[in-house]
Amino acid sequence: MKKLLAILSLAVIFLSSGCLLSNDSKKEDNGGNGGTAVSNKADTYLPYMIGATWSYEATESIDRDKYIFTEVETVVGTNSYGGENYWLIEEKINYEKGFSSRDRINERFVRIDGNTVCQFLSLSIEPMPILKFGLSSGQTWIVNESNESSSYSWLSTGKYLGIETVQVPAGTFQNCAKFRFDSAATGTTGWSQTSISMEWYAPKVGLVKKTDVMVTNTGKEYAENHTDTVTAALTSYSIPK
Repeated sequence: MKKLLAILSLAVIFLSSGCLLSNDSKKEDNGGNGGTAVSNKADTYLPYMIGATWSYEATESIDRDKYIFTEVETVVGTNSYGGENYWLIEEKINYEKGFSSRDRINERFVRIDGNTVCQFLSLSIEPMPILKFGLSSGQTWIVNESNESSSYSWLSTGKYLGIETVQVPAGTFQNCAKFRFDSAATGTTGWSQTSISMEWYAPKVGLVKKTDVMVTNTGKEYAENHTDTVTAALTSYSIPK
């Protein structure tokens, strides 16, 4: 099952039609969810510099199974791609005792271009706009979508929901920018997958909380459908001065 989730996640998340830096956001409403304030600039919410670290405690529930793990993100350096400089961020994920086989280390490359935050996980894949700041509540943008040459069909969109106060083990953070991400994918064999993610970013801190619910429909009568739920909360952080 995890193999299926990983394959589909690659289709939905990693492939991209490029980092859209134009002002292509769509305004759906003005105000409402989470407050009406316009978010500040991206570098206010993502204080990246070499040596910065963020630690999270998280739980993952896959149907009836539950796992506890920690995740530590560290800005370890920079890298150049397409004539642009990117921050290189290392993610170390460690599961509770007895599930160490699930431990892993990931790397991702992030660039802040004005209010757009682009990311990619491999030099062979074009970056995509994972975050957009400076929006009004309700504005949306396309994070990722399929193309004609793909054997999958998928669409991922982001939406800015406003400002909230968030309480996590690391403390209480005000003026957090809240985002929602909706993704849907279907394959030629009948399976489909949908996910809804919520993320909160605190000024001068970074990501403080995240939730994600992913539902996979195998499209086969003899195979069960699956629900994967992940929650993560900031426990500590260190930003070099």
